[in-house]
Amino acid sequence: MKPIRPDMTVLAVLQWCSQTESIFRNYETVTGSCILCDHLFEPLSNVAEKYSIDLEQLLADLEQCKGSRSSMSP
Repeated sequence: MKPIRPDMTVLAVLQWCSQTESIFRNYETVTGSCILCDHLFEPLSNVAEKYSIDLEQLLADLEQCKGSRSSMSP
């Protein structure tokens, strides 16, 4: 399984693993913004830069869902 990359959009990550929704929701306390509402089509690197989020930590948090992957695609 391929790793989540900084150039992937929020939507692509959600499609890869729908359980990442809760991780994005947790980051809303940091951003003060709904990432899923306002940045769905933006790359993770842009979102991290905009809100001064540690990109490596964000990627690590999102990767945690790999063990229990629940993809929307077949």
